[in-house]
Amino acid sequence: MNLKAMREILRYPTVLVGVFIILFLVGVSIYAVIALPYDRAVELWRGTEEDWYKSLKTCGTDLCEIQIFQSNNEKWIRIQITFKSKILKTDTWWAEYMSYTILNLISPAIIKSYESIRKYVTYVTEFIPYAPINNDLTPTFTKTVSFTFRRALRPFPIIHCPQEAPILD
Repeated sequence: MNLKAMREILRYPTVLVGVFIILFLVGVSIYAVIALPYDRAVELWRGTEEDWYKSLKTCGTDLCEIQIFQSNNEKWIRIQITFKSKILKTDTWWAEYMSYTILNLISPAIIKSYESIRKYVTYVTEFIPYAPINNDLTPTFTKTVSFTFRRALRPFPIIHCPQEAPILD
């Protein structure tokens, strides 16, 4: 590329802004590689090797999904359980009105049944979204329960996945 063509390209302000953005992103990526050690980056990406994380990482069924989140400063941990409720009974009242009896996850029963959670939990929330209707016209009922723990509390609770859950109604 000759000097005349370079001057012609640099006359456009958007080219200058684009080059600046690209150089900025390259600089940030180089800084990130230098500032954050590889082992620490892998730990943040994969999660920790602590026992509480390993025990939760393997929990879950086709009805229940467990996700683990932590704050950026690593002081708080949130364990989120998303429960997919099974439909136990369907009643049709009119042609377009249906009533469902579903399996429910009872949040207070979780806290009551597991002392290790009750002892260390700081905050519990529930979220029940509207049930979307599938192609076969059956709704999908879900409930999300989140438990927030302060990471400074030790020993952190180790939760074992029971075969029979007394927390369903």
